[in-house]
Amino acid sequence: MKTLAGLFIVLCFASAINAHVTPSAKKLNYKFKKTISREVLENYLDRSITMQSLLIGRGNFDDNLRMIKNIGPKLIGRAVCQWGQEADIPNNLIKEKELAARVHAVDPEIILQACIFEIVTPQVNQLDIPGWAFKALNLPLEQRKFNYEAMLYPDGKFKGQWGRGSVPDVSQNETKLFFYFLGVSYIDAGIEGLHFGQVELMNKNDKNHGSLCTNFNPDP
Repeated sequence: MKTLAGLFIVLCFASAINAHVTPSAKKLNYKFKKTISREVLENYLDRSITMQSLLIGRGNFDDNLRMIKNIGPKLIGRAVCQWGQEADIPNNLIKEKELAARVHAVDPEIILQACIFEIVTPQVNQLDIPGWAFKALNLPLEQRKFNYEAMLYPDGKFKGQWGRGSVPDVSQNETKLFFYFLGVSYIDAGIEGLHFGQVELMNKNDKNHGSLCTNFNPDP
């Protein structure tokens, strides 16, 4: 009798776990365009997970993809975590686009998230600024690379905060160009969610966050 009672408890516990991790049989609404309803937002948040650097190839991607198939997440946070090392961005974008397509082949409704963090390093001087970034921000067209020093706080605040890396000032046009380039590049790679890190470090000259309220166009 005691054994049967114990078995009953185990079965009930397993059933509860299975009900928690298995997507509901009821088809939830994940459809939105330009704006998102609270219902759809909460549906995504209810099935969110963090898989840091998933699209940069950290860990065993095939095994990670197997897990995604099994647990059915709809929002995968921090799938790209680019902390400095800006010289690697062009090659990383190629890999991220390929791996994002593999995730979306499992479920096209999954939203992947990339991080635009509170750091910029001198490596950014190696990246060309695309013409479409100048055009989008209504700045004169130039053929040049990004300028690290032009992204920093004019008064030297947070310079060297991360060793060779500094906190960028989002009110500077150079930072806006860089962030716009990153945002559009991620969206074009199939990564629709953007995480701006510690905004309170970057907005000392932009308290109303106007510099981050940019219309990222996925088709530059």
